[in-house]
Amino acid sequence: MQVKGGKQKMLKENNTLNNYIELYRKTNTFKTKKGNTQKDYIYQQDHSRKTVVCGKPLGEHKIHKIGSKQLNDAYEKWLITGTRTANSRKNSLNLVFQYCMQQEVIDSNPMRLVSSKLNTGRDTMWTKEQCHLFLDTAYSEYKWRSMGVLAQICSELAQRVGDVRKLRFDQVNFDKCRIDIEQSKTGAKVYLHVEDNLLSVLKQQKDTFGFQPYVCPRPLPIFARGQDYTHYRKGEVSKFANQIKETAKLPKHLQIRDFRRTWVTRAIKAGADAVSIMQVTGHKHISSLNAYTVNTPEGAKTVLDKVNSYDGE
Repeated sequence: MQVKGGKQKMLKENNTLNNYIELYRKTNTFKTKKGNTQKDYIYQQDHSRKTVVCGKPLGEHKIHKIGSKQLNDAYEKWLITGTRTANSRKNSLNLVFQYCMQQEVIDSNPMRLVSSKLNTGRDTMWTKEQCHLFLDTAYSEYKWRSMGVLAQICSELAQRVGDVRKLRFDQVNFDKCRIDIEQSKTGAKVYLHVEDNLLSVLKQQKDTFGFQPYVCPRPLPIFARGQDYTHYRKGEVSKFANQIKETAKLPKHLQIRDFRRTWVTRAIKAGADAVSIMQVTGHKHISSLNAYTVNTPEGAKTVLDKVNSYDGE
């Protein structure tokens, strides 16, 4: 990549991508973005710059030496976590390279030569055996107990990971066997009946962690004992889930968020109507369920059998 001339430019080119990420975050362009947008960019940029390419983290590379080869290599690694995540990380770094061009640090944006993949959506589902193995493994270690509770809630109640990781005990009505959630993504309010097994798990959590607000508190390392408990941060759910999957020898592509799709698909196969499903998932439009369903031979056969056996006109 060519760098514009001048002594000042030569000094700037010695800086790394990490330096320019921090400089970009101090700009008015970044500061005027909405709070959640800022948090998302920070999250994606921080993960992007840790990606190892050519023997070291991308963020440690000199800004003027980063080309499309390094970025394409990084993008391929991001795709392992999903197309949407890869594209989000690409877009978040693209803003930094655009900033560098505006500051005349570089004269071209190498990210423009990285082609985005089309996000066709995930179709991954958990089998019952995989779910049971994950939960058994999580509950076998105290350090994974909260992650087990989080996964069980997601698998049985079809809620988004972001809402479950922040779930508080004051949202759980033990007398009425119910969890009330106002979903952060859409604002939808759902009132979820809790079966006996999950209710027993929640009571155990309350007995152990009732001194603090979160149902699935993030475990504290030994050196942090005495500090306040909090919920899992955004990237930590995948981190701990990956540890559990590796121990249980489960496929790497399974993700906690796939429990929601798995539940919806099973509900449809069980004969639940769309309106009833939406009472649980919080979707406001029937078309929104399309992203979570998977066409199956069993589902098609059920419908065809019903139509073929119908005697009306």
